[in-house]
Amino acid sequence: MAIARGRSGFGASHNATVTRTRAAAAMVACVTLAALAMRVVLARAPAGVRLQLSQPFAVLTGAGIFGAIQWSVLAIGLAGATAAYLVLMRELSKRAAFDSRAFRLAALAAIGVVAACWLVPVAFSSDVYAYAAYGAAALRGADPFARLVLNGGDQLTAAAHIQWGAAVPACVYGWGFVATAAAVMWLTAPMSLVAQLDGLRLMSSAAVLACGALAYAAFPGDRLTRLRSAVLIGCNPVTLWCAVEGHNDAWAAAVGLAGCALARRRPRLGAFLAGAAGAFKLPAAAAGIFVTFRRPDVWIAAAAGIAVSAVAMCPVAAHWANGSNVHGAYAPQASLQGLAFELLTPVAGVEAARIAAILLASCAAIALGAAGVRQLRQGEREGWVLLALAAWLLVPNPYPWYGLWLALAAAVAPASRAATVVAWTIAGSLVRYAPDAAGLPPMWISATLSAIAIIPYALLIRVRGSAIINGPT
Repeated sequence: MAIARGRSGFGASHNATVTRTRAAAAMVACVTLAALAMRVVLARAPAGVRLQLSQPFAVLTGAGIFGAIQWSVLAIGLAGATAAYLVLMRELSKRAAFDSRAFRLAALAAIGVVAACWLVPVAFSSDVYAYAAYGAAALRGADPFARLVLNGGDQLTAAAHIQWGAAVPACVYGWGFVATAAAVMWLTAPMSLVAQLDGLRLMSSAAVLACGALAYAAFPGDRLTRLRSAVLIGCNPVTLWCAVEGHNDAWAAAVGLAGCALARRRPRLGAFLAGAAGAFKLPAAAAGIFVTFRRPDVWIAAAAGIAVSAVAMCPVAAHWANGSNVHGAYAPQASLQGLAFELLTPVAGVEAARIAAILLASCAAIALGAAGVRQLRQGEREGWVLLALAAWLLVPNPYPWYGLWLALAAAVAPASRAATVVAWTIAGSLVRYAPDAAGLPPMWISATLSAIAIIPYALLIRVRGSAIINGPT
């Protein structure tokens, strides 16, 4: 009988290992196949997009049907990788003890997905060109926080002009980010603009991989719980893709997580570093608050770090206060606000639709936030994830790279139903690329894209067996 039970236990463990391995392989395969398919389609690019494709880092914007096809292929690949990622998370949620092999497998999966993302021939966001312009402006003594008029004759100015037109949007990040971008631009200046842009993208790629490792050291709980948190943050295919595209969210998140991890051994120094992470991107300053929840005695150090973040963001605030950087109009897409705005504008007009969309999203966020508060009062950490999902509803244009912040919140309760919703919400945010890749779509398509983006919230409905990830939080 004992032998039979032993064989049964071995068989279950072996099957779980096989499932995890297949899920990790599927993550890499989905993104790799998408990248190869995009390269095949690229050979048939129309003449109208060849200027964009000839740039040092090819970004497709307003490319019509061709852009829609390229975006669709990538979105399908990343959606498939997300499904495999959730299978990997589910298998980890079933385990009762830490397994170092699972940790290594997750690390290999993340590295594999990042490598596959580097095979993708085009991107759909020009942000990395803006980052390069901010760094270059700082190096030559110009104000990187003002709107940078592109009137020079160098290669970066010419390339950025193709991406952004007459001026690069004003920098909304702190001095920590600007200084780091300037350092990358300076170190790679002897090479080429391609090397400079790739240097920024490599920084983001390394930072997002570091986020997974740092999360294991930063989050509370036993080793298995921390492994789940690390995998949730470090293996999400969409956040990995966004880092390869060059977005700087991972820079700030990595600094914040490093501070949280350091706080376990050096509480005050770690709390200060966590709070100062907002010097890269303001939301990262919340890491200092996270540390104080665990160690209330270090609140002064955390407050000092947050003060550093505030000082680093002062130039941004100053430019916005005098109105020099105010631009754009309310145009929500791929969100609850976008859905309401598109449906109501034809019947109520733009202004009434804007007010109604904001009110609807606010009411939904309040209702979901109240549910999160109730769970927190019951001692359930999933409440924090619900609060993050509530805040997401308030964002009129939730771009995919914002998803890393959702993942960080979900890591507090990595085996919860709400964590599943976060994973699919991040995947759903890929539809925000569509208007940029193809051009502004008709009303019914825009409304459909917004509906797709918010569908994952339906998983919050408490129907037995409706969640992909189930287990204790």
